[in-house]
Amino acid sequence: MGVCLRSINRKLLGLILTIISITIIFFLPIINKIKFINNKYFLIKKIEIFILIIVITLISFIGSKPSKHPHILIAKFLTIIYFLILKFILIQNY
Repeated sequence: MGVCLRSINRKLLGLILTIISITIIFFLPIINKIKFINNKYFLIKKIEIFILIIVITLISFIGSKPSKHPHILIAKFLTIIYFLILKFILIQNY
């Protein structure tokens, strides 16, 4: 999740986003207590978790690359997708 530090120009905002991303991942099993009404929701949850795992893997891979132009752009894109997926997962619970 250190890519947040690299993809945001302001250091304090990057640090805050990194702390938020780690905190959300830590509390996600506690927050995620949705009751499945039918199998439709189960498939959606599987797809969300699969996409989240892919994004986290790509963020980890991009984080190991040097801070140059294409890597920074990809890191910004993946950071936005990461937070959108987490927002979608958290909104679905309510």
